[in-house]
Amino acid sequence: MEFKDVEVKLKKKNKILFTRESACLQELLKEIRLQKHRTLVLWIFRICKDAESYVKRRNKEDTRVETARELCWKWAQGKCKMQSAKKALLAVHAIAKETRDPVLEAYCHALGQGYASVHVETHAIGFVMYELSAFVRMYGIDKKRLEDRIQYYHQELKRCEKDIENYKEWASFLLDDTRENKEMCLYVRKHK
Repeated sequence: MEFKDVEVKLKKKNKILFTRESACLQELLKEIRLQKHRTLVLWIFRICKDAESYVKRRNKEDTRVETARELCWKWAQGKCKMQSAKKALLAVHAIAKETRDPVLEAYCHALGQGYASVHVETHAIGFVMYELSAFVRMYGIDKKRLEDRIQYYHQELKRCEKDIENYKEWASFLLDDTRENKEMCLYVRKHK
């Protein structure tokens, strides 16, 4: 995998080191564009455990991440409205603004983006971009570690694609498979 664009962003001291144009994310983005919205939501809720654990270890008394996770999952199930979840998401992003720890900052933004995938598919890759940025902040550009994590994303996405039918409780907007995948719409618009 290629990480030259990440190296450039790191040298420029960018906070987010990965983008939709990052060479290492192209295959994953292809897969994301083909998924049902609820598959991506399930995927995010499965792959965000490491980020949640890191934030919890650093902010033991802070419950904003747990609250956001709970409310966004309820939103995905149709058990609460977007407004409640949105407030909780903004609170998670606020943690990032309150810290000087670049890893905690990246993980909080990752979680805020990831949980927001309930709203629209385009937020799912945001989780990946911020989480991988956190990895680079912790370990440097460790190609093996980054490749392994990206492979993990692929594997979990495939599992979720197979498991999605085992989850019956979804909000009606997530059950509407006639809606176009917004990540695919974004790609088509950019490549006309």
